[in-house]
This record gives sequence, C-alpha cells and structure tokens, in this order.
Amino acid sequence: MPFLSAIPSPSAGRAGGPSTITLIGVSKTYPPKRQALVDINAHIDKGEFVFLTGPSGAGKSTFLRLVYREELPTRGQLIVAGRDLTRLRPRHVPYLRRQIGVVFQDFRLLPDRTVWENVAFPLVVTEASGREIQRRVPLLLELVGLREHARARPHELSGGEQQRCALARAMALNPPILLADEPTGNLDPELARGITDLLEEINRMGTTVVMATHAEAIVNRMRRRVMHLHAGRLVSDEDPGRYRHEA
Repeated sequence: MPFLSAIPSPSAGRAGGPSTITLIGVSKTYPPKRQALVDINAHIDKGEFVFLTGPSGAGKSTFLRLVYREELPTRGQLIVAGRDLTRLRPRHVPYLRRQIGVVFQDFRLLPDRTVWENVAFPLVVTEASGREIQRRVPLLLELVGLREHARARPHELSGGEQQRCALARAMALNPPILLADEPTGNLDPELARGITDLLEEINRMGTTVVMATHAEAIVNRMRRRVMHLHAGRLVSDEDPGRYRHEA
C-alpha cells in the first residue's frame, strides 16, 4: 500500500490554508423550531483523528454538513481551513470543498461509471490534466486495494469495495480534511475494520479526519479523541476517549 505522500497533489485541486476546524457558539435550528445543534464550541487541530458520536438525531450529520458548507449555522462562527464559512460567498464554496473530502454511509458512487471513472471524477471536474489523472488514479486505487477492479461498475462490487472506492474518490484532490459520515454503517465488522484501517493510514499522512459513527467497538479499539453529542449539545470531549452510552 503506497503512502499518500507518494500521491502528488493535482495543481487544480488544493488551495493553501490550515486544515483546522473551529466552531464558536454554533447553533443550527430547522423550521419550525427543531434545534439540531445548540451552542457548540470546539476546535479540531491539523492532523487530528476525531470520532463524533451520539444517538440518532443527536446532530452528528448536521455537524458535518455545516463543516463542508452544505448548510449554514443559524448562529455562531464556523472557521474551516482558514475560511469563515458564515461569510463565504457562494462562488467560493466549490474551492472550499476541494479541501474537504467526504465519505457517506451510502457510498454515493456514480452507477454508470467504472471504479476508475468514479475516482477520477473530482479530478475531471477541477480540470486536472490528463497526465495528472493517469498518474494519480492508479495510486489511489492501489491505496484502497481496488486496482484490479478499475473497470468494474459499482453494482459489481461488494459493500466494502464500494466504500473503498468512495474513500479513494474523497481523497482524489488530496484534501487536508476528510469527513466520514457513518462510513462503516452498512458493513460487517471485518469490512468495517478495513475501512477504519484505511482512515488511520490517511490520518498518519497528515490528513485531519472527523468520523461520525455508532460503531462502539471501533471507537474503543482506536482510542482517539471522542466528541459526544446529545440532543444537539456537545456533552463530552475526551482525548483519548471511549464510546459513551446514554444514561
């Protein structure tokens, strides 16, 4: 498995800026009065690996959507990769997202594209050169163990293979921040461990990783920082931490 440092960053991809995340008094309220997040204060430093835990409806997915600027907070200040997202102009959002890789529980692969084409897609969109794409995609496929499946389509892959493809796509632009929203939720324990091992490898190369999860065994095995949400509030933040059960 090659190190990420061996995968050159495409010239069209990554802008400068610290790979940190800061929330200052962040709240998110959905109509009519549902509070998804309430007065969150937190800082995630460059190169950290952080688990975001809590029961369903606690605000984990909302937290991640705010970080990659799919939504805006109702109140508070959110600074990601050196940018104040509450003041970021819409035309600058695509450039922010080049610095943030996102992996979802349901993979969200393009069903009519091959594995190669799915991984190459962010590079094509950001107008990387053909030479960069030809050099970079094989290294990403090697990283996630899918080089032999480059011509397969998503429906021909197992769930674990689809998630590895999604992870390679998320890393296509070598983003300094990687967000993973329940990436092991549809996988059995063995496949889930393979995905978290990949996330650890990516983190060791300097990428900041934030993973929302219900996977108690993974959280307790890895012994990383754990931020626990309940009813939209950050009720504990421990480093290292363990999975917290509700009283």
